[in-house]
Amino acid sequence: MRRKILFGGIIAILVAFCLLNSACGREKTPADYFKSGNSYLDRAEYEKAIVEYTKAIELYPNLEEAYYNRGIVYYKLEKYDKSNADFNKAVEINPNDADYYNNRGVTYQVLGKYDLAIADYTKALEINPNLVEAYNNRGEAYLDLKEYEKSLAELNKALEINPNYAESYYHRGKCYEALGEPEKAQSDLDKAKELGYNG
Repeated sequence: MRRKILFGGIIAILVAFCLLNSACGREKTPADYFKSGNSYLDRAEYEKAIVEYTKAIELYPNLEEAYYNRGIVYYKLEKYDKSNADFNKAVEINPNDADYYNNRGVTYQVLGKYDLAIADYTKALEINPNLVEAYNNRGEAYLDLKEYEKSLAELNKALEINPNYAESYYHRGKCYEALGEPEKAQSDLDKAKELGYNG
């Protein structure tokens, strides 16, 4: 999962927030809390990251990136319902970000809600037809559902977009294993390992 950073428009809004806040020079702004949360996330200090993202959200309730990144933290802590709730809020605020749908799909998949996961991956691809992660994740979902031909089609598309996407080689190898094609399976599993992914 990729974390988000603040973009220009959001920064402008937060600067305005700071200017309106008479305590600007003495208290942290939503952007400060957000950046601090990202720093904790990068260092895998997840509980501290949650606190910082929550403070950013309390000060600026429409800070979609804070919900999104906090959702990633909850996912890493295996708190999937909370992760999903934050991804839902990010999608509600900005329904045009493919990553929000893709990562919400991942949480749905972990929760065994494959129809919802596949729908989110599909929505992500409508927004960004080159989002390799969404093709890979949809392929993995179909693999979990034992729909191997659909899985192969998705994983092949992912590898067409990014021929070095190790995770897709791994899942395609597992798909070939299930289809009784051991040579193709081993070739893909070896390629995934060569690219640094072991499953």
